[in-house]
Amino acid sequence: MKHLEHSWKTFDGLAVFAQTWQPDGAPKAVIALVHGLGEHSGRYPTFVDVFTAAGYAISAYDLRGHGKSEGPRVHASSYESLLRDIDSHLEATRDRFPGIPLVLYGHSFGAAQVLCYVLKRRPQIACVVASSPGLVSGVHQPAAKVLAGRVLSVIAPKLRIPLGSPLSSLSHDPEWIEATKRDPLFQMTLSTRLAILQMSTNQWILAQTSFPLPLLIMQGTADQHADPAVNAAFARRLGGDVTFKLWEGLGHELHAEVQRKEVLAYVRTWMDAHVK
Repeated sequence: MKHLEHSWKTFDGLAVFAQTWQPDGAPKAVIALVHGLGEHSGRYPTFVDVFTAAGYAISAYDLRGHGKSEGPRVHASSYESLLRDIDSHLEATRDRFPGIPLVLYGHSFGAAQVLCYVLKRRPQIACVVASSPGLVSGVHQPAAKVLAGRVLSVIAPKLRIPLGSPLSSLSHDPEWIEATKRDPLFQMTLSTRLAILQMSTNQWILAQTSFPLPLLIMQGTADQHADPAVNAAFARRLGGDVTFKLWEGLGHELHAEVQRKEVLAYVRTWMDAHVK
């Protein structure tokens, strides 16, 4: 496996940290990864090992305000800026891996972005994977908190507020949870502006009734970061070539769960069927 780190600039001038992993032979496809809220592209070690061994290249970046990328921490001034960053991510990925099938893979907040991106941009790619899409929080958000967030998003848009979901809901692997606690780049907050942007965009996504590309949605039943019932209902009413996989007893980060190899084997089988 070959690993390279590089960077690119956003449309508004932020330096974005990016990295790629290539299999030893010619890749049969490339996975363009969009990570979740508060984390970064370096949190997918088993994911990288499994898919490069299966012949996939992987292209990933740290979202603006995340990880090693520039920008106010866990903040975006508009949702369109996030979509334009995915534009740049796909352009950079195609430049590095020309002429091979492309899979757009998003996790959590990244999965919500990927769903929105494909619904609005209609890109020419092979297929899409949405892992634990963060469309509705798995923890009830009081109306007063939401109202306060709306006010603060105007008067203090970069103010960071806690996510409210327990860290233990990420995975049942205690070593992974401990590693997460020690990770200096991991953050359990987001800005008030990003919180409101996320809520309004998610409402639009949930109102859609069809999807233009082959789509795999996966969800764990023990997830407290994304609502399993909401994601299941959304996937089942979404028209198109949509596959929904419910993982009994698993938490939010399916790629980091104790059954991670079983999860990733399922994803690999599904992707193999859609990149030929």
